[in-house]
Amino acid sequence: MTGTERIGRRQFLALAGGSVLAASALRAGTALAAPAQTKGGTLNIWTWPEYWAPANLNGFKKATGTTVNIASYQSSDEMYAKLKTAAGASYDIAIPDCGWLPVMSQAGLLQKIDHSRVPYHLISKEFLGFKEDPHNTYSVPKDYASTGIVYDPGAVGGKIKNWSDLFHAMAKPHVSGKVDMPAEPAELFGIALWAMGGGKDWNTATKADLAQAQKLCLSVAKHVHAYNDFETSAVANGSVLIATMTNANARLCMLQNKKLEWVIPGPTSELILDNYTIPTHAPDLDQAYSFINYMLQPARQVADCTYLGYPLLLPGIRAKMPKSTKLEDVIFTSAKDLARLHPLDVRPDIQGYAEQLFSQVQAAS
Repeated sequence: MTGTERIGRRQFLALAGGSVLAASALRAGTALAAPAQTKGGTLNIWTWPEYWAPANLNGFKKATGTTVNIASYQSSDEMYAKLKTAAGASYDIAIPDCGWLPVMSQAGLLQKIDHSRVPYHLISKEFLGFKEDPHNTYSVPKDYASTGIVYDPGAVGGKIKNWSDLFHAMAKPHVSGKVDMPAEPAELFGIALWAMGGGKDWNTATKADLAQAQKLCLSVAKHVHAYNDFETSAVANGSVLIATMTNANARLCMLQNKKLEWVIPGPTSELILDNYTIPTHAPDLDQAYSFINYMLQPARQVADCTYLGYPLLLPGIRAKMPKSTKLEDVIFTSAKDLARLHPLDVRPDIQGYAEQLFSQVQAAS
């Protein structure tokens, strides 16, 4: 993964700072005793919309008698901003992407995870020990997504293999105005940097690099229909011919339109790894651990994976999916593709500058 190789991609690191028992068990992949479910009370969650299978949420409520209050956000920026306010102190669980973990932990927004209370053996080791939180001090990985392109090869006039192919395809007369691009500066300029080649990457890019990435984005701005990561209906009905989005959203489009294909372009792309975290002022720790443990159980991870279309992290989960599952190759990123993906980290040092450049690109579209 260009420039930002993760610690622990192939080798799980021992969890420093936890108990010796917890660290030893996690290294060995053995089970720790799961605590009993906390009964009654209230659990407050700050999360993406519809992020658990309804059957799992209902099962937790029935098993525990807990009142579950779920508030949802539409962007990671919104998630972060609210946790910094007094209102953020009301949440027991928040679900950030791993690229946000360093910023959130440094800002004092997260408390350390008690590893003795989490069944880490139910999480595949390749998703533990990322450099953003190398000892999983603040995080319990939940699921992941890959960023790629869903498109109609027949309508576009050929295959897209690399990010540079995307920028070339956008300028075709029959494609122009029918392309959706990312709505976040890091994703848009990250894609542009990959398309430009030369080993440039969002996580290490200078302001000069971003200015070059913006120049490329401005050159194709007139061909962009919208900066939108979640619009599936326009792609499914063919009014948008190319769209960058996650694999789960792409799969929704493909289930409705058989002409569509999914690709994770080269040379690299984004891995979105979402995590359970516990805010510093969480009102009820027992409720937080109770919920995390409940949702990590194998049958519930399979149910969430089936419902969401995102890969949950249970070891060997693909073999446990219902036989009726469609487009499994879109849900589960291949080992070859997964090896070339990495998170896009939040970078406060250039965030304001990137947002300024992004606003200019949007204005030119």
